[in-house]
Amino acid sequence: MGGAARLAFRAAAGKVQPLLSRVAISLAAAVVAIIFVAAAIGFLGAALYLLLAGVMSQALAALVVGLVGLALAGLIGLAVSMIFRRTPARRAIGFMGSSRGGDIAGDINGIAAEIGSLAAREMNSAAKAHPYHTLALSLLAGLAIGLSPQLRDILKGALKD
Repeated sequence: MGGAARLAFRAAAGKVQPLLSRVAISLAAAVVAIIFVAAAIGFLGAALYLLLAGVMSQALAALVVGLVGLALAGLIGLAVSMIFRRTPARRAIGFMGSSRGGDIAGDINGIAAEIGSLAAREMNSAAKAHPYHTLALSLLAGLAIGLSPQLRDILKGALKD
């Protein structure tokens, strides 16, 4: 290796070393955080088990805690797969109103479809811009509907109509 190549290599190594140090520190902090989160989840599982053991048999409480853990793991896996899913490029959709002159019902339906399409695009872009907020909100909504019989009845009534 020539002298100029050595100098260029040392200069590049000098620029990369601080970056690698920051990456190593960030990785170590992430591993420590994962260990603490795993311990916290273990304690939450134990607390849920102790709570349920007072209401039902210990075997059934253990089954429920295990199923809740598997469900949460499945939701996390589903969220990760949704985040990394490649979506095809979409074309912009123009106004879908009626081309027939004087058909007010068709025009209203077209306007309603356009407004619905616009709202769906806005919600989709907001969900993509804030994936963690979307995940947390959907998990909380599912938890609320799962825990509240009144909310389940409202949702069933809305879906039947």
